[in-house]
Amino acid sequence: MKNVLFNTFMIITISIVVTLVVLLQEYRSLQTEVWFLDVGQGDSVLFKSSRGKVVLVDGGLSDLVLLELGEVLSFSESTIDALFISHPHADHIGGVIQILEKYNVRNIYVNALEYDSDYVDVLKNQLSKIQLSTFVAGEVVQIDEFTITSLWPEESTCSLGINECAMSLLVEVNGVSILSTSDVEFDQFAKLGVNRVVDILKIPHQGSCNDNAGEWLSILDPRYMVVSVGENSYGHPCKQLLALIDNLGGEFYRTDHDGRIGFVISEIGQISPKVER
Repeated sequence: MKNVLFNTFMIITISIVVTLVVLLQEYRSLQTEVWFLDVGQGDSVLFKSSRGKVVLVDGGLSDLVLLELGEVLSFSESTIDALFISHPHADHIGGVIQILEKYNVRNIYVNALEYDSDYVDVLKNQLSKIQLSTFVAGEVVQIDEFTITSLWPEESTCSLGINECAMSLLVEVNGVSILSTSDVEFDQFAKLGVNRVVDILKIPHQGSCNDNAGEWLSILDPRYMVVSVGENSYGHPCKQLLALIDNLGGEFYRTDHDGRIGFVISEIGQISPKVER
């Protein structure tokens, strides 16, 4: 009799736990989320719609991105609906190689991949059997509530330097604007055509120094700023830039101190930051 009661109790307990887990996943799926992943000295930004669609911009340098994705996505979420590759430097594409091996990636947006490196060679081989789309200035992709607009480059075959040709995106959702310019720095922002306030700004190029930073920080006047950075020998983020950010008065986060940085965006545009550490 005791065994029967115990077994019944265990079945009920397990059922309750499973139900709670399912309800938690359903609750999370109703949220619109933006995550700046902690991938060290590199970039990777994830957007997750309220219907569960996943958009990823870059993949950092290594398989650290897989650990980060495992924290943000559930075990059953194995599809990335859109992957944007900003430019072919290792700290942006190294993790993409790992992602393509583990996840089902439905759509890939990439411009020129002309750069001499082992990472590019491996990535080109992986992408050789996948249909790719270019994404140049003025083009727009709608994924659930996310409106993703390309600001730069003007053509898929950009003749400037690798960083200067990086894909720059304006993402708008529920009245909230997120500007992610990859490694396109402040002195090029006039070309992007964003002379407006934004809500969330990813500080470009791991926070490197730039003489035009103060002017553009004032124009953009972001409520939240994030720099994706890890241990490095370049002095990132730049001390002068940090002083400008401090004077601006918005909320500032950095992945080397705060870990993974998230923003939950409500249907009416309320922003709730979520910091790992």
